[in-house]
Amino acid sequence: SISERDLVIQQLRSCFNPRAGTQIVGNEMVQIAAKIDKNANVILNSVQIIATNISKSNPYYEAITESAVATLYNPLCARLKLPLDKYESWKELKITIDYSWVKN
Repeated sequence: SISERDLVIQQLRSCFNPRAGTQIVGNEMVQIAAKIDKNANVILNSVQIIATNISKSNPYYEAITESAVATLYNPLCARLKLPLDKYESWKELKITIDYSWVKN
């Protein structure tokens, strides 16, 4: 549901930790796919970037996209706040990390 998705987005925002010196304008977006186990834990090595609007010529491309992936591996976000009884609906999670909320 939308409220469950919002809760996960809020959790992920608290786990985002960009590299020092990374410049984020706020219009960046990284879409990620990840596999999640039945206990709502992110399965290691399953996180992949499936889309982004960041140009590879952006000097911060690698830092921003790697930080997005690392967000799901942050120990505070390794277990997501998802309803365990709805596993089938989120076992293969696709989420868009929209950096409009980041102020640099």
